[in-house]
Amino acid sequence: MENKIGVSEQIESERFISRSMLVKFGTEAITGGDSSIDREFILNAATQISELFHAGVKILVVTSGAVGCGKKHIKGYDLSMLHKQMAAASGQIELISAWQESFAQFGIPVFQVLVTANTLEYVQEVLLEMM
Repeated sequence: MENKIGVSEQIESERFISRSMLVKFGTEAITGGDSSIDREFILNAATQISELFHAGVKILVVTSGAVGCGKKHIKGYDLSMLHKQMAAASGQIELISAWQESFAQFGIPVFQVLVTANTLEYVQEVLLEMM
């Protein structure tokens, strides 16, 4: 009886698998708690996401971490808006590069969408087109 339930649950999960997915990674996951990118974590995530992607699942990856990764480049970093913006500008380059390098190993292109209050209404259209 246990085997039948297990098989049934497996079939049920396969039948209702999502064809699109949004995956969000926070700064803590991306940096491992310090100000450096955890490239092993990103490669591991890219490996798992690539399996879904190549199985036909459309995936959007949303990631924090630009400020966390970039603040090490700002001398005398404080929590001011200026320093946060400087850190984000620096860290975003490193962050998108890490994702791009990891996904390139699986033949998956990486795109970056910057969202501001002025562009928020267009984001859904852009993201749907990219999928």
